This record gives sequence, C-alpha cells and structure tokens, in this order.
Amino acid sequence: GLFAYDFSPAQHWGNGKADVFSCTVHGEGLPLNFFHEESPVLNSDAPFIRFNKTTWTCNAVNFDFAQMGSFGFHFFDSYDEKASYGYWGHPLTDCAVPVSAYTVTASSSQDKYPASHLVDGNLSTAWVATGKGLGATIDIDFPTPRRVSDVGIYNGYHKSAALWAANSRVKRVLLEVTRADGYRDEAVEIDVSDWDQRYYLLRDNCVPQFGDLSLLTITDLPRQLYGREKGVDENGVYLYDKVPFTSEYVSHIRLTVLSVTPGTKYSDLCISDILVLDAFDD
Repeated sequence: GLFAYDFSPAQHWGNGKADVFSCTVHGEGLPLNFFHEESPVLNSDAPFIRFNKTTWTCNAVNFDFAQMGSFGFHFFDSYDEKASYGYWGHPLTDCAVPVSAYTVTASSSQDKYPASHLVDGNLSTAWVATGKGLGATIDIDFPTPRRVSDVGIYNGYHKSAALWAANSRVKRVLLEVTRADGYRDEAVEIDVSDWDQRYYLLRDNCVPQFGDLSLLTITDLPRQLYGREKGVDENGVYLYDKVPFTSEYVSHIRLTVLSVTPGTKYSDLCISDILVLDAFDD
C-alpha cells in the first residue's frame, strides 16, 4: 500500500519558511507492520528517521514550504515484499535499530534533562550533564545483543539554532565497545568535530552545524571479514584468528566525554538524541 501527503504550498501551507519544522508519522493502527519511506527526504537536510517499527520522525531546519512537494510511504507485510522493492534507501530511515532494543543511561544528568531525552526522538529535548560534563559517560546496553554499525549523535541542544550555539557540545569522546562474545574492541578516541574522522550525514560541509548528525563508526571491518588480528608473519602479512559470526553483535557501548566545545553563553553540555544503526549490507 502507499500513504502520501502533499506539502505543496498551493494545497495546504502558503509560502514562507519555518525555523524548525517537525513531522511524525504514527502507524500503530495499520494492519501491516513494516513500512518504508518512498521519498528520501522532506528537503535536502531532513530525512525521516525510524525510531521503532511504527513511528517515523522528521525534524527539518529552515523548512521552505515553497520548495516542498509531497512525501510518500510504502507499506509492506513481509521483508520479502520489502526486498522486492529494490531500494533500502537512506541508512537512517531503514537501518535504525528500534529504541526498544537497547537502554541508554548516563553517569550524571540535570534534573530537567535526563538521559531518557536521548532516545525520545525529539530534538527539542536534550540530555544535559552535571557540571561541565567532562568525564561524563553514556552507556548503551543491549539486553539481546544486536548488530551495530554506527551510533549517531545529535551533538548539542537542537531545539533551536540559538540554543545550539549557546550551549556546549562534545568535542572529543572515548568510544568503548563490548561484543556479544565478551571481546572488547580497542578503545578509540574520536574528535567529533573533526571532518576527517566524522561524517556529518545531513549536511555536505566540513563544519558541524545546528541540525547535523555525526556518526561514530562501530564496525571493525577487517575483524568482521577475517577475524581478530593476532600479529604479523615473517613477511609482514597480518594474521587473524577466526571468530564466530556472533562477534559482530554488540552487547555494550560506552561513550566518555574527554573534552567539549564551549557554548557562547552556557557551560551546560548537551546532546539532543542518540541513534543506533545497523547498516550492514545483507
């Protein structure tokens, strides 16, 4: 089936722009339990993101009604039918792990800005650490281990451009991953603000901005393909131990804040949302 909505100005909205525009599609009452966006995005900066099987959310910045047409969702009742559609689309729309599959906790939170805001699908809310946030940890636990390729972070307070600039954001973070079989990846220190290390998915520029999503890569591709590295032979060729298929499944992820980018007005360290992605190519 197909569900479509026409956003064009002549139909509903008139001309003009909105600083922030949010749209949520709820599919709880539909008989088919899988659905897939037909149009990639509402505009060039804002795709729909699936937060669970039945809810999709789009948060657009500087939304221009005059440039909008329509968006559509195709509904499927099996993965086979969905696969026959021939297009898995944007990694966020089709690869987001449902928030029901994991829990997120933080080592500290201000009273009105708890860790639960990290997974509420609402960029107008945020988790805020106590103090300046240095050393704060965010733990993502999977009661049933899941494949995880990336963790996406809406770094900063994305309620408005002014609040994003006024508050602090994570600059450097320590990423620690524990696999389902107990193996712990080597801890990786990441500069979240460095274009060379991070891919800002929602904008094609080299400077993180309000509305951007940064991805922290979890996948260790050489180990997934060949096993765990165990040194080199006499010819300098890397050697690997074979590991079980379940090694690519993750049971725990920890992010530790090492440094921050200060806000122009406040010292509060904010993150609006965290997404967990399974973008493996099956």
